[in-house]
Amino acid sequence: GLICPKLAARGPPTRNHRGSSSRERTPTRQGTGASHPMPGSPMDAVENLPPPPPGKQKVSPPDADAPPPPPSSIAEKGEVAAAIAKIANSQVSTVKEEAVQQGEQDIDKVYKFRDAILEGATALNIETKAELVELFTKHAIESTSGEKVVPRKYFDELLTSLKVDAKDPSTLWIAGHFANENEMSSDGEPIDVLGLLDYLQLTPEAEEQTILAHLHDKLCEGATQRGMATKEELCAWLVRARDATSDDGSVDLAKLAPMARNLAEMVSNGVTPEGDCVDAGEFWSAVELLDEGLNAENAPQARELIRAAYANDDGSVDAAHLLHDLRLWPGVEEAERWHELADKLRSLLCSGAAGVGIKTKEALCQLFADDEGHPKKMSVDEFSAVVKKGLGVSIDASDEDDEESEVLAFVKCFELSAEDDDDVSVSEDGLVDVGELLWKLLLWPGAEEEHRSLAAGRSLRQDLLTHAEALGLETVGDLCALLVEKCGGGKQVAVEKLLEVFKGLGCGDISDLDMYLRHFADDGGVALEKLLQHLELYDHGGGESSGDDDDEATVDA
Repeated sequence: GLICPKLAARGPPTRNHRGSSSRERTPTRQGTGASHPMPGSPMDAVENLPPPPPGKQKVSPPDADAPPPPPSSIAEKGEVAAAIAKIANSQVSTVKEEAVQQGEQDIDKVYKFRDAILEGATALNIETKAELVELFTKHAIESTSGEKVVPRKYFDELLTSLKVDAKDPSTLWIAGHFANENEMSSDGEPIDVLGLLDYLQLTPEAEEQTILAHLHDKLCEGATQRGMATKEELCAWLVRARDATSDDGSVDLAKLAPMARNLAEMVSNGVTPEGDCVDAGEFWSAVELLDEGLNAENAPQARELIRAAYANDDGSVDAAHLLHDLRLWPGVEEAERWHELADKLRSLLCSGAAGVGIKTKEALCQLFADDEGHPKKMSVDEFSAVVKKGLGVSIDASDEDDEESEVLAFVKCFELSAEDDDDVSVSEDGLVDVGELLWKLLLWPGAEEEHRSLAAGRSLRQDLLTHAEALGLETVGDLCALLVEKCGGGKQVAVEKLLEVFKGLGCGDISDLDMYLRHFADDGGVALEKLLQHLELYDHGGGESSGDDDDEATVDA
């Protein structure tokens, strides 16, 4: 039969915060409902930092009392104090200068607190940040909001064990911003220790983000210096450098440009380009051509992180997901912006509905439905007018008089095209598919349940792959055999039995899994083969298919 590849190499693995390469995520743009080519994104439009690591800061950034964010590197000893002294001696007189001075003093407080924790940890023979996190969470309990918090009594004892004065005003000021106000007890508010450590950059995740941020900046600077104009060109270079290298070893921009356009088009069409198995030698040669400072001698941390989190079993580099996590991969920032605008439009519609007394999704969607309850197709102007008249909300307002509303531009993503889709009639060309729009916004009845169901399926697939790797299973066939054995060998399995099996295999939240499994169920139970096919975990070499892949249950799922 067909030899199945190793589980770890089945689809590009993605890094999680624990450095595992087993978790999967496809680095493609998500869901505008249209298949427009991805435009090139200017290099200077790239954010300097990847998304922040987990950890919740209790005070919003605009709060004047919030502690300042610590820089990515610690200043040399005495450097901050010298800067403060210099400011103090200049006899500041303006409000702005006084604010700068206060900011320097606040940063100094943070540095001293962080250094004191590190010194105390060293005295306790704590060598890694993971061990430090373990120490801080030793007495942690789960708050009502799901965070790990440490009662104030134990937090103070912890600081004392680290030789840190728990009652020092600076300590109280910093820790106070991570106090959980909803969990008041007799000895004070408990502390969100993970949020505190993350803010101080004393967690492995924060350290990873610092390394990735530095790598991001170096790659962008190097790419700009070599004449690359878009993120797509940078990605194409790192994935296929040898195909765009001149005879003298430099970057051949003429060859690189069409490669970048092809990469962007593939990603926008939902096709995963080759980039998850780049030869390590070629990858690092391409990186060093952009910046010689990223060699093994000068950038050991970046190299070690990539080896630990983005290396495949054969030693190759999963460049696609590295670039995805660096937010350089085509469509990543665009997808984030798409979801921001979707959330904004959904919020506008829901707040407008609440304002006019509409309490259900069905009643809201009725504004956009015909007499039979089917969603209408209407022009952008008609949609905007219905929202204005029925909900009292204006979605065509823009901050700039000359610019189109971003929300309105988002709605245009759902315009139908007779040229691109044979099922669209000429009379429907240019009209907004309101049903698809409201479905994407999870407002059309049934959309949210379907979304949760499919999310549960994706989570199930990931948990099964992770469990299989932990057991040392090497092929999809091995995983299939294990599941069949756990289910008693039958082709039809009761939903309750399957839930019990998945729970026993270490699958996480199964609250929405029941909905997902019932897509494949009939009176005889869940069709195990069809379930595994939908999860892309079926071993086609293990036997003949017992049914039609296009039957109703599979199509519905």
